[in-house]
Amino acid sequence: MAHFFRKPDRRQQFLLPVDMMDWLAEDDIVHLVVDAVELMDLSGFEATSKMGRAGQPPFAPAMLLALLIYAYSHGVRSSRAVERLCRRDAGYRFIVGHEVPDHTVIARFRQKHAGRMKSVFLQVLELCREAGLIRLGLVALDGTKVKANASLDANRTAGTIEAQIARILAEAATTDAREDREAEAESRGSTMPEGLSRHGARLARLKIWSGQA
Repeated sequence: MAHFFRKPDRRQQFLLPVDMMDWLAEDDIVHLVVDAVELMDLSGFEATSKMGRAGQPPFAPAMLLALLIYAYSHGVRSSRAVERLCRRDAGYRFIVGHEVPDHTVIARFRQKHAGRMKSVFLQVLELCREAGLIRLGLVALDGTKVKANASLDANRTAGTIEAQIARILAEAATTDAREDREAEAESRGSTMPEGLSRHGARLARLKIWSGQA
């Protein structure tokens, strides 16, 4: 019988295994998402990437796609929330490794490739369904079953998944737009308006507004 509490050693040298493959169980769904995206033809995404220029190289489209498909499938729509999870959650960290994308990079990637993303998202979900999953995170993969006709059943199922994808991407765009507005409003409340950064000018304006000029 134990007579003490187990306490975390927050100063231990390694909080996670050195090998990222050891971070998650072998049957964790994130492995399936990453592998499925790797099978996709991403040449259209890669062709639009700016290579050979000064500065940091662009993030791999396969990584960003796996990240967004995994996040959106699990109900995360905010690019800011995705960025935070990349720093804190083992599944997200497994996808990005040490290359954590900024929320603006995530949002711009979705905006730039929304059309292409729908196609890849659909193909990945269909592969997951073929693998035997009835859902990926919160996304239902079985659709509405129609008993009479096998081909009609397949079409109905595909249509249902496509509708979910369209709704997910629309929700992500709406969420990012709202959070951008909130961040801008917060910034306006914590920084001085233009023309008031210099003490002399600021004091003169304040005196005018207060009637002391």
